[in-house]
Amino acid sequence: MMVSSADSFILPSLTLYFLAISVFRKEVDEHTMFLYRDLGRKQIFWSKYLGLLATIVIFYGFFFVTSAFVHYVRVIHLPFGSPAVFDVSLAESLGNVFGIVAYLLKDILSVSLATALCLYLKNITTMIIGFLVTITMMILAVIGGPIAMLFPTSYVALANEGLTGAGLAYLGAIGVTLVYVLVFTKIAAKKFKNLEF
Repeated sequence: MMVSSADSFILPSLTLYFLAISVFRKEVDEHTMFLYRDLGRKQIFWSKYLGLLATIVIFYGFFFVTSAFVHYVRVIHLPFGSPAVFDVSLAESLGNVFGIVAYLLKDILSVSLATALCLYLKNITTMIIGFLVTITMMILAVIGGPIAMLFPTSYVALANEGLTGAGLAYLGAIGVTLVYVLVFTKIAAKKFKNLEF
């Protein structure tokens, strides 16, 4: 799948970690947070966090539009090209769409983790942990097993096992991501509230 090939490089994930560090940690280290005195810390935190999530959604939207443009301008005219976007089978279509959703959820998890880590640790430590977590997610998605189900990208194989498998994959990946997001944002928001500006 095209999203899988775009995500198989570690650089996009590290870019998300660096972006989260820049948004949260850099202003704290440079003591420029006093510029937001008229806003509450909770409001500052959530606007920064939701801005990062909006950046991810915009990236995936741009990726989708670019892919659709290339498909309909170039690929459709090739002998193996087809104007159909989805397969005839609903189960196969859900499995294919899940690949994109899984990587979107992985990026949301990465931003949430980076947000929490950068408020507690140094920048390089956050990047190293981010690198290790991303590599772990990539390896476990290929290997599989019960431990792999701790990450949203590991449900891709389950999504290709019919309608029931696709439903369970969506439920599992979204559930796992929600748990991580709730835990990491709670930790990060608590730390951000107590930061010295």
